[in-house]
Amino acid sequence: MNRYFIYIPFLIKQFLFHFVSLNTFRKRYSGNFKAKGDFFLKYNDEHQLLPTSVVSLTKEIQILYGCGSVRKISDFEIIDKRMLKKMISDTDYYKKISFKDSLATSGSTGNPLQVPVDREFLKYKFASSYFFKEIHGSGIKTKSGNFFGRKIFSVNQEKPPFWIYSIFTNQLLFSQYHLNEKTIGFYIKSISKYKLKTIHGYPSVLVIFSELVRKANLITELHNLKISNITVGSETLTDNQRKFIEDTFNCPVFNFYGQTESVVDIFECEKGSLHINEAFSYVELIKTEDDMVYQLVGTQLKNEKFPLIRYNTGDLVEYDPNFVCSCGRTSRVVSKIIGRNEDFIILKNNSKIGRLDHIFKNTGNIIESQIIQRKKGEAIFKIVKSELFMDKDQMTLERNIKEILGDDFLFSFDYCDNIQKSKNGKLKQVINLINVAESNLINHNLNL
Repeated sequence: MNRYFIYIPFLIKQFLFHFVSLNTFRKRYSGNFKAKGDFFLKYNDEHQLLPTSVVSLTKEIQILYGCGSVRKISDFEIIDKRMLKKMISDTDYYKKISFKDSLATSGSTGNPLQVPVDREFLKYKFASSYFFKEIHGSGIKTKSGNFFGRKIFSVNQEKPPFWIYSIFTNQLLFSQYHLNEKTIGFYIKSISKYKLKTIHGYPSVLVIFSELVRKANLITELHNLKISNITVGSETLTDNQRKFIEDTFNCPVFNFYGQTESVVDIFECEKGSLHINEAFSYVELIKTEDDMVYQLVGTQLKNEKFPLIRYNTGDLVEYDPNFVCSCGRTSRVVSKIIGRNEDFIILKNNSKIGRLDHIFKNTGNIIESQIIQRKKGEAIFKIVKSELFMDKDQMTLERNIKEILGDDFLFSFDYCDNIQKSKNGKLKQVINLINVAESNLINHNLNL
């Protein structure tokens, strides 16, 4: 259905999207959503679960974990995504439980996963992210822009609009796939027309936006719009990216970390510290061999359709247990989130596309993946496939690539047994071997 939606005329698209917006609002923000947000405002630094907390033997936990007796959280072994997918396969979990909604992820490892959710948990999850925005004065009532990863327009579209308005969620949803030197002026005008006060997006996309603004000499116009703040998530925010974006928009950038599995939420406070939302889930910091570096392991029991116990996110953080934030919160503070750094793919027209995990959604029979680019408009997709991988999975991949990167994008598949990891055990999803010059440009501008 989404494929047809991409190509219908804009006025019909906007009309239909109002119904999509209403449905999204009902799922995420209706009913007791505000009460859940107020809960996080009041109790975000208070632990709701402990290692000794007893896990109730729900049907879902008994099936997924094979539990026949009551256990404490600490009695469970730590699992990662690969182990979890095997548990799902071995128990035929998706067929044994009933669920209407789910979230899909590929994650920074390129390993797709379907996460069943119930309606109350969706509200709980989004209340956590909007609590973060609320403390920075940009809550749900604030008119905002959002560069999001879903595709809403044909990649071959050359004329605006490259955005669509979500009336019920008060958001202007921007296409990140149409940002280039010819279109950047239209994006600036849309921010002005809709009187946006805050913008959210992936750091890599907002860096591209900032570069284009500078190249087009539109910084003054952007400053005059008086955006109050920028919020970012889903990728690691580097110091260089933060300064580059802040200087371009002339406002502060605040960082939020979460994942579709919803086992850890980390938010940046008013003083610039990264706090673990202790009330959202039970979070363990597991020491690695590197000094001050810890693995993020989380337990989330609120999502009754998919309870995750001691789930290793695969991400790493730097943590100083002696640090106390001046904001007054007593929650643990991490000094840096390691991982989720992603390059972007460059199209033939010089458009830069980031956060490419959407290519791997709906392709659940892939163990790992990586994209390598050496020339503009071309890339190699390295794939580690499972035993269940079939021709239809490759057809889905090919269709997703064409929809996101365009019909003229050249690509090939390299099926392999494994993909080399970094020394920290992380798999970088995108390796752009022609991107050195772009990185140098950012660093040069920062030094001006």
